[in-house]
Amino acid sequence: MKTLWMKHFLLLVSFFSISLSSFAQLIGAPQEGIVDPVKWSSEVKKTGDNEYTLIFKATADPKWHFYSQYTEGTMPMMWTFEKPDGYKTIGDVSESPKPKEEYDELLGGLTKYWDKTATFKQKIKLTKEGKVHVKVFVDFQACIDGACTMLSKEFNFDLKGVKETKAAATEDEDKAPEKNKGAPETTNEDKEEESSAVV
Repeated sequence: MKTLWMKHFLLLVSFFSISLSSFAQLIGAPQEGIVDPVKWSSEVKKTGDNEYTLIFKATADPKWHFYSQYTEGTMPMMWTFEKPDGYKTIGDVSESPKPKEEYDELLGGLTKYWDKTATFKQKIKLTKEGKVHVKVFVDFQACIDGACTMLSKEFNFDLKGVKETKAAATEDEDKAPEKNKGAPETTNEDKEEESSAVV
């Protein structure tokens, strides 16, 4: 009896071991031939005085897909700018092209994803002179044949802030509307002359 119970126990352990091994291969755990199902590249473009656009490009391996920031029912992509020091972000991270959409009954939401390439852009403005280091993280979910894995990627940029010109510093002042433009102010002397004329 005890021997029979032990055989059943060993069979059960073997079954779970094989299942876990197979699942690990599907989700992209470090296995030969599956290192990273989504490849990333990055670049930076200067767009003005102390203004830059950070550009990130992601490309999925065949049969893989990865999710948008705005997907439903599954883990959305998340961008993190670590302890902004010497810069500030302008707006949110944009994404293009428009992701594919598919309602997933199992997940209970409208999933949004790419199965090829997507580009992400973030505008930033440097707020101090000299070297400014920008560290960015992206956390996202990639899937293949119903099995998914969470992945993370780190990016680093070294930019140089410069002193803004006087014209740039006073730009907001120049945009301020002029008061009573084209209409001369009435002085006390003008009022006295008008009173004399009436008498």
